[in-house]
Amino acid sequence: MIKRFEENALLSEYCTYRIGGRVRLLINVFDLEGLMRALEPDGKKLVIGRGSKLLFSDAGYDGTVIVMRMERIRFLDYVGQKSGIIEGGVRGSCGRAGVCAPAKMFGCGDECSDEFRIYAEAGVSLPFLSRLACERALSGLEWAGGIPGTVGGAVKMNAGAFGGDMSQIIDYVDVLRGGRVVGVCPADCGFGYRRSSFYKDDIIIGAMIRLSRGRTRNDGMSEVKLRQDENRLKRAAAQPSGFSCGSVFKAALKDGGQVSAWSLIDSCGLRGLSMGAAQISQKHANFFINNGGARASDILTLIRTAKAEGYLRSGLRLNEEVIPAGDF
Repeated sequence: MIKRFEENALLSEYCTYRIGGRVRLLINVFDLEGLMRALEPDGKKLVIGRGSKLLFSDAGYDGTVIVMRMERIRFLDYVGQKSGIIEGGVRGSCGRAGVCAPAKMFGCGDECSDEFRIYAEAGVSLPFLSRLACERALSGLEWAGGIPGTVGGAVKMNAGAFGGDMSQIIDYVDVLRGGRVVGVCPADCGFGYRRSSFYKDDIIIGAMIRLSRGRTRNDGMSEVKLRQDENRLKRAAAQPSGFSCGSVFKAALKDGGQVSAWSLIDSCGLRGLSMGAAQISQKHANFFINNGGARASDILTLIRTAKAEGYLRSGLRLNEEVIPAGDF
């Protein structure tokens, strides 16, 4: 049973890095009303999902951390009919109380008959959503199976892998803005490589996701499942296990193209470099691992070293995906 309120909570238990001090008050919110109540009192507040891209301070956070536990999902087919509900209904914006508009309202005709839409609240696990789509042979989320975040965080940073990302499948995003729920269309989300342009105080509460019916091969195998399995094997072969935030840096920009962060870090001879119990992974140089007992300061030292060495040797700048949070 998850407590709604927890005083002096250990932040290391609320992020994939397993690093961080204590927070004065932690509030788990399960619906929009609970979120709005949690936001009412004055004072410092931080809204998080699974903390998969957060590095909490060793000193903790002198304020309130709000954990998004809004995890309801609704599957809808192309004509707006309910085709399945997971953990109850959902409330969208502009009167969309858990009902998707027909495909024709999105500028489509009968050619959209293979399109499906899922409304997922911000706290939904991205791998879980990917698995549900796969079970229904719905294509569009095959790339997301191993990304340990939530829908809200994935939308905010335009998460992606293997050539896919959130911007390719979003119909609209519901955000809490100025005390009211506002629907934001993709053109106004400002999606780019691992970024968006939501307002600083926007809180993503859900998104309508557009998927398509996957093909089935002659042998009866779903192509969606085959692609998801292939991506899973690629991840297992390339990425290390252990506590981490996934990729620490975005790809560096060069002459209008990109240079992978791992190759830049590796070219500096930093693979395997340790600081305390933190280490740049031997398996993938853009993964910085907590080997057990690492401090945020250890990870930050490795980040600064990689940035400095990368710029010194190549003139390229590495920009972080991981976000420091708390009292640094």
